[in-house]
Amino acid sequence: MTINSSLNPSTIGKSITFTAGLPADATGHVEFYIHDLDFQWDLINASVTIIAGTPISTSTSFPKIGSHTIVACYSGDNNYNDINTLDIYPLVTQKILTSTSISVSGNPSTSNYNSPVTFTATGLPSSATGTV
Repeated sequence: MTINSSLNPSTIGKSITFTAGLPADATGHVEFYIHDLDFQWDLINASVTIIAGTPISTSTSFPKIGSHTIVACYSGDNNYNDINTLDIYPLVTQKILTSTSISVSGNPSTSNYNSPVTFTATGLPSSATGTV
C-alpha cells in the first residue's frame, strides 16, 4: 500500500488530500491517522469502505507548524493481509507571510558602542507569533 499527498509541503489551514493506493481488486476498509506534534495518534476519517478500482482518500488541514506523520491502515480481505502501518508519509507545514511590507526601525536610530537599541518590526499581521 502507498500513500500520496496532494501537497508537500503545505501551509497552515490548507486542505490536503491523502490517497491510499491498493490493488484494484482489494476490498475491506481503510483508516487514515495523523501523528501530531503532541505525540498523539488521531483518526482523520471514519473507516472508508473500499470500492473496487476506486482510490481511497481523505482530506484534512493542519493547525500547527512542524512535521506530521500520516498512516493508512488497511483491514485486509480474503486476498490481501491487513496492513497497519506499511507506508508512513511525512508532511511539513510552513508559515506563510501575509504582509507585503515589513519594516524594522531602531530607537535610538544612532547609538554609541555597547549602548542598548530597541528594534521594532511593523507590517506584520496581528496574528503573527515567533521571532523577528
